[in-house]
Amino acid sequence: MSSLKIKETSLFEKLFGMETGYVLNFSDRTFQNFILESTGIDIFDGQYNAPLSKAKRLRLFWQKEDDYITHKLLSDMLAYWFENKQAYGQEFSDEELLLHEKCKKALDILQGTNLVEDLNSIISVDVLNYQSIQILSAEIKEKLLGGQPELALDRLHTFSVRYFRALCQKHRIAYEQKDALHTLFSKYQKYLEASGRVQSNMTLQIIKANMNVLNNFNHVRNTESYAHDNVILNKNESKLICNHVISLLKFVDEIEMDAEYAF
Repeated sequence: MSSLKIKETSLFEKLFGMETGYVLNFSDRTFQNFILESTGIDIFDGQYNAPLSKAKRLRLFWQKEDDYITHKLLSDMLAYWFENKQAYGQEFSDEELLLHEKCKKALDILQGTNLVEDLNSIISVDVLNYQSIQILSAEIKEKLLGGQPELALDRLHTFSVRYFRALCQKHRIAYEQKDALHTLFSKYQKYLEASGRVQSNMTLQIIKANMNVLNNFNHVRNTESYAHDNVILNKNESKLICNHVISLLKFVDEIEMDAEYAF
């Protein structure tokens, strides 16, 4: 079930013209194909196999599917609405443009909810039972849920540094306080490789590639975040960075949890 609220779904309903039972300019066939290509879900089969209008099917979809799938579909539909209007040379009314911006904001919040769920799973690791980490986590979640990933960048960087320091302490990996984020991650990666925690060589290569990513994250923190008096990175790129870093931390967390359950 997605986290979309009634006031947020009403925005999409109005923009997509769903009060008539229709959704945009879709026929049953094009509606089915669009959702199948976007999400891999057949909106006319399985749990959706019922005599419903397209609008009712879409409402049922965002009631049943999770935040990630709902965000994916609504993002694609929002882009389709915008591009379709442009393709036919139709003018955008002020009301439509305002609705479009509000829908984008709702999607930012929905994606933030998904990232927060990932972050919640990361802080379940026992090495992170420190008050400072909990405070950082709360600040990051507040910004992500508010659709402001650009305000979470510096906090997420500090969180990541403390996370990998904690893992180094847990596994008795030598490090220095001055070690940058990518250096801490490199030491942890070598530990993973030496201990045989990772099976696939491809997985190891992906992990190693993230050392350069985290090195660049140092630069973003220092020159493009609120850590200093900087020109702040734009929302879309900030969202991409937060998503990638949190996904990496979640993967490392899963490795740690698997190792604990193995004993």
